[in-house]
Amino acid sequence: MASTMPQTLRQVVAQAKQKVIEPAVIKNGSGHFLQPCRKMVFNYCERSGSSKGMLVMCMRKRTPEEISVATEKLKNFSGNKNRLWKKPTVSDTPSVRGIWSPFHSKTHKITDLKTK
Repeated sequence: MASTMPQTLRQVVAQAKQKVIEPAVIKNGSGHFLQPCRKMVFNYCERSGSSKGMLVMCMRKRTPEEISVATEKLKNFSGNKNRLWKKPTVSDTPSVRGIWSPFHSKTHKITDLKTK
């Protein structure tokens, strides 16, 4: 039995080397049809830690329109709570002078320097 094992492995390796995988043909929308999504499955586990921090929305007794609106909200939800953003950047250690940007300062020219 030990003598047949290497021969069998050689045959399997030879068959694997003979197979050629052709690259996928890219179709940029022409001649290609994608079927619409008919079902979305959201998995949620109450006991496991994998669902920690998930957003839960009850879909019981909702119309199909309300379910589609709720699904769009879940799809577009970034994770940040809605709040008023007073500053364009968020920093853990805000600076007294603010955040530096090369676009805030005036452009310097050599002719601006005074000669003594």
